[in-house]
Amino acid sequence: MMLENKAQEEAIHTVNKQVLVIACPGSGKTTTLLRRIHYMVTEAGISAAQILMITFTKAAADEMNKRYVSMYGDNPGVTFATIHSLCFSIVKKYGKKNVSVLSDIEIYNYFNYRVKYLDQINDKDNFVADVILDISVMKNNMISLSDYEPACTDNKELFASLYTGYEKYKEKESKVDFDDMLVMAKDILDNEPEVLLYLKNRYSYIQVDEYQDTNYIQRDIIYKLAGKEGNLAVVGDDDQSIYMFRGARPEIMLNFSKDYPECKVIHMSTNYRSLKEIIKTADHVVKHNSQRFAKDFYGAREEKGKVFFRNYLNNTSQLGGVLHKVRELLEQGVKPEQIAILYRTNKESMPFAEYFMREKIPFQCNERLKSKYHHWIFQDIQAYWKLSRGKKDKISFQRILNHPNRYFYGKAFHSVDPNLSSLKQAVWEQKGGVHWQLQKGLENAETLFQHFKILNTFSKPEVFMNYLYKATGYNDYLKEYAKLRKLDVKELTVVWNNLLDEAKLYGSWDAWGRYIVAYNRQLQQANKSKDGITLSTMHRAKGLEWDYVFIINCVDGTIPHSNAMTPEEIEEERRLFYVAMTRAKDFLYLSAYKEDGKDISSPFIEECELE
Repeated sequence: MMLENKAQEEAIHTVNKQVLVIACPGSGKTTTLLRRIHYMVTEAGISAAQILMITFTKAAADEMNKRYVSMYGDNPGVTFATIHSLCFSIVKKYGKKNVSVLSDIEIYNYFNYRVKYLDQINDKDNFVADVILDISVMKNNMISLSDYEPACTDNKELFASLYTGYEKYKEKESKVDFDDMLVMAKDILDNEPEVLLYLKNRYSYIQVDEYQDTNYIQRDIIYKLAGKEGNLAVVGDDDQSIYMFRGARPEIMLNFSKDYPECKVIHMSTNYRSLKEIIKTADHVVKHNSQRFAKDFYGAREEKGKVFFRNYLNNTSQLGGVLHKVRELLEQGVKPEQIAILYRTNKESMPFAEYFMREKIPFQCNERLKSKYHHWIFQDIQAYWKLSRGKKDKISFQRILNHPNRYFYGKAFHSVDPNLSSLKQAVWEQKGGVHWQLQKGLENAETLFQHFKILNTFSKPEVFMNYLYKATGYNDYLKEYAKLRKLDVKELTVVWNNLLDEAKLYGSWDAWGRYIVAYNRQLQQANKSKDGITLSTMHRAKGLEWDYVFIINCVDGTIPHSNAMTPEEIEEERRLFYVAMTRAKDFLYLSAYKEDGKDISSPFIEECELE
């Protein structure tokens, strides 16, 4: 306790030159930053107007400002800003032309229009979000289009087309986005020495929070403003750098002492949140990373706490076991708000959400729960069902024309009616008399409508789905689509198999449909909930805490995620697991499951060194 107080006080009272504060989870980082600002203003004689507090989200900047006011009565003029809002103010004041900033909805609408007729993209909302993220990562780390490997697709030509089209669109509309703001602000600082000098004098004391999440262009802007001899304090925890997929580069924080050799390094190493057993276990895990600051990790609370691990027979028994323990805690008087269930990806929440809805147990999810019936795979199944029943649904017909791929691409197919003659006419128009392509297109059209006839004979959803999966080639299509979108095909086959298992429970589509309507209605209500047991991804849990934390699906391929291939990516997955573990205050429950009797538990579990 005394050691930690000493570290906090050292950080607060070291206001000149450069400071690197390495702050472990639960060490009082935010309070220390605010106390440091107050000390500079009230005791060090520094003008509040000269102090710049940079955070990386608007919510964090607003919360810091609000907390400062609640602690000290008012804000005497300190600037609390995100890096983007700071750059916007620089460009607005010193840029050579007025800029108009695209809103998030304008950016989404542009890309949504561009992919509207891309038949090869099914999950268009997710794809658009991934394209926007890829462009942001590329710009923020100053990577050229030719050198960039997009995460959204393995089709680099498609990504390049979308990117160049977006740049032309912005130029035509005389608009920019927030990533452009950083590029433009950096250009001003690089090429306008009088502007840079003014801003360095204006903000002569700079604090940066969550420094482990900085990317290269942000680093360059901050270093320009601070200068080689400036008063720059950066605060963060390299062990909590979990946003490489957004462009964050943890090595920037690791190299701060090289960039500023005279900086003072302060370790805030005591955790006031978690009990000692949890801290010890989390420390065992994260020490397996090689790219990190060597550090100790202490606990201020005297009680020992407990970490439990259970390896279940299968995923179903894991679900039952975790829910049994949750019910037990509730019966013992634990409040639902004291409990969290954490997982690697958002889709893992659904079995728990469905149970809580069914049992009327209050819960909240910090990401919107998406109905499994809104997934494009179910939408395909539903479209095939409608068309096989003779419904003249053009939207459904458009959905499945190339699911699986039948090469029905081009304008002639965009308005085709859902009948065989119309489809054949579109084939004639599109193929332009190339004999083999024409012949193949006509055969594909005939085969599609033959499938409709056969599917019409199946009244049971299970039988219908089995034929669709195997006879039409839909199973192979899922593999092709996973490759296009750089997904593990298991992600898609799991969706299919879960829907198939559910279909087995219903003797007719009508019966299944009634359940689906009721389910979606319940889910809408659940999304409005703001209290109860928390369901959260590990990423969204950062900065939060609960007395009882369950981390589920601690199996290889999930934790670490199957997409993590390189040593650098595995280290980030380990940091993410560490972040999730340190959300627990008193009790931490880790669970895995076996697959066909085989132990597939995460390698991170062995690193926990549990007794």
